[in-house]
Amino acid sequence: MGDQIGINRLHFPITALGPGRRIGIWLQGCSIRCPGCMSLDTWAPAKTTISVADVLERISPWLIEADGVTISGGEPFDQPEALLTLLSGLRAKQCRSILVYSGYSLDRLMATQRDALASIDVLISEPYLADHTAPALLRGSSNQRVTCLTDRGVAMWREIEATTGRAPA
Repeated sequence: MGDQIGINRLHFPITALGPGRRIGIWLQGCSIRCPGCMSLDTWAPAKTTISVADVLERISPWLIEADGVTISGGEPFDQPEALLTLLSGLRAKQCRSILVYSGYSLDRLMATQRDALASIDVLISEPYLADHTAPALLRGSSNQRVTCLTDRGVAMWREIEATTGRAPA
């Protein structure tokens, strides 16, 4: 089942979900359903799926121009096998950077999704909390955690600090 994935939308360029001009991939389906979430349209399970190979083919022309890929949802880790296949495909295509949003806790993902995390440069984790909406760089709520998982991820955050004039803490 890891070769089929539920997609809500693909878009290029996006500039609000990571540094530079990025490819946005929104997965369909979310079991977390955080109150106040702005992506309600991604909550329902996917009615249809497409192959990860088709997704990679559709975004391939954009990869040349893109500074990276941001994967959001829905909840990407609700489709763990498909997400791992997508991440592996992005790495094989020499994607410059991969940022993934998840409403799951970092502890849970570290315990259950190590293979996927190995292909992610920056992870923004933890559920959205509507009552924690103090400004937080690239996060919907201030409780969400930024975890740089690779040297490339550390470099991304340094770029964000340099271009915004503030730390992502």
